[in-house]
Amino acid sequence: GEIMLWDLLDYYTDNYKRKVKILYPPNQYVDLGQTYYNFGLEFFENFDFPLENYDIHSIEKTIRFSLGGYKFSARPDLILTDKESHDKILFDYKTERIKTTKKEKAKQLEKIMNQMQLYAYALGLNGETKVDEMRIWFIRDGIFHTEKTDDTKINASLSWALNTINAIQSETEWQPTNTKENDFFCRYLCGVRGSCKYIDNPSP
Repeated sequence: GEIMLWDLLDYYTDNYKRKVKILYPPNQYVDLGQTYYNFGLEFFENFDFPLENYDIHSIEKTIRFSLGGYKFSARPDLILTDKESHDKILFDYKTERIKTTKKEKAKQLEKIMNQMQLYAYALGLNGETKVDEMRIWFIRDGIFHTEKTDDTKINASLSWALNTINAIQSETEWQPTNTKENDFFCRYLCGVRGSCKYIDNPSP
């Protein structure tokens, strides 16, 4: 059923522990589980989005498509239709912080937009849904990054996806990248950390 805007905060606090079962990685400075709960609490306490200006087109609807002989499956977070312009707007929520330096931010946005442009391509196949605009919502920062769809950029993202697949398939030896950032990912986030021969004592 539907939840009214003024009920979002109560629903969050009443259901968080029952719905969220993830074991957060250890951190010597903060309790990550409590930190993320507090971020969510702050988000819903200050939720201010003009929903009355939009119609919901789809929420986390699975799309399947083929590209270069490869099969893809994706689930875009949200597509809204602007009631006035009738534009279709593709949203992607991000809990990560937006980068602060110009170079890091550009790299971060490029990575996310590659994914969103694949979604826009897939949604537009067979004339199903033409995406007019894409918005990245950095919910912890309360920041939107907005771009109009662009066929040139979409084609570049398609090439990026195929080149990435080809690079993976041509790889013969998977050596770890020994950086602090990758060590955290390998130990606590990677889906095959339990069977990786390069890592000692992975988390369960």
